[in-house]
Amino acid sequence: MKATAIALSCLSLAGLSGCEIFEQPVVPAPGETTAASELPPKQLFDFQPIQGTPYLMAPINRSDDRSSSFSSYGGGYTTHNLVFLDAVTLATQRLFETNDYLIVSTTEYGETIDGNFVTQWLVYLVITADSNDDGGLDHRDHMTLATTNDAGEGYTEVITGIDKTFGITLVGPGSLVVAYEQAGTKTVSKVNLTEPAVVNTQPLVDLGAEVK
Repeated sequence: MKATAIALSCLSLAGLSGCEIFEQPVVPAPGETTAASELPPKQLFDFQPIQGTPYLMAPINRSDDRSSSFSSYGGGYTTHNLVFLDAVTLATQRLFETNDYLIVSTTEYGETIDGNFVTQWLVYLVITADSNDDGGLDHRDHMTLATTNDAGEGYTEVITGIDKTFGITLVGPGSLVVAYEQAGTKTVSKVNLTEPAVVNTQPLVDLGAEVK
């Protein structure tokens, strides 16, 4: 089995950190150029530790050796689900009951304590519906920002209908700032991850007619 397609980068700010695992939807969706029956099978890839916790996480991916302009890897990968493993009890669970969604990204957010990163929340960008009615799920559909605790429990959708994002940053304990476009409007929201819920939303300043 191929190594899991993961690009991991960690950012720190005043003891607050985020480690991002990017999984971009890159394989053609049914209804575009490839029939559903011709797509590669979905497979469980390797478990990776969720930093600072007793939990591990593995993606259910669909892989394809064909190159893609949307991929940051040698081949294309789509992530359709996540499996969580408790390393103490060996109990396992899936994030979703279905493997039909697309997980665009998964980010571990938490604190750096005595030099060690401790994950407190997982934040996801997920495509759950065919918003443009083209018969498949891909990067052209709306995204949903959702969150769980460090064990992958308590899945909650916080912001829906996202066209694109312009940055997701932890700015304080449990306080996430999300810049995004929704229904043609560029917007900034603050999310309380401990609730979880949006606590404030403001439109972005007018960027000028030439900025799309």
